[in-house]
Amino acid sequence: MNYNRPDVYRSIHKALRKAMFEFSYAVGRTDYSDELELSHLNDLFNHLIHMLNSHGEKEDKICLPLLESKRPGCTAANEAEHEQIHKIITGLQYQMLGIIQFGKNVPKDRIWTFYYSVIELVKVTNSKYRKRAFKYWNLIFVINRRCK
Repeated sequence: MNYNRPDVYRSIHKALRKAMFEFSYAVGRTDYSDELELSHLNDLFNHLIHMLNSHGEKEDKICLPLLESKRPGCTAANEAEHEQIHKIITGLQYQMLGIIQFGKNVPKDRIWTFYYSVIELVKVTNSKYRKRAFKYWNLIFVINRRCK
């Protein structure tokens, strides 16, 4: 169905899922003793973190306040999720920094800890949001139409 409306949900979240997949796939395939592969992993990580932070900031400053103004209390779960994602991202940044500093001598337990943190990020960013996404779609559509 074509409702002739702007797509504020699909494109950005599809791009985020793509970046998340590329990074999480690289986490499992990277030879952590190879500095070139580690550098590539770090580039993917920085790209993903930039996308997540940029997107989260826009949601926090634009989308969520609009939703909250129309339906008070409806964004509490989103705000809690953003806090959880931010904590995971902060931990991943410290972990990645430690891995980069160790270079090719990074201990395996650090790699596993990093890998499990990546899994947690994937889990949090995908499962919770999908359940609520369509619940607010009509409200987002109404707000977008009024903002034109």
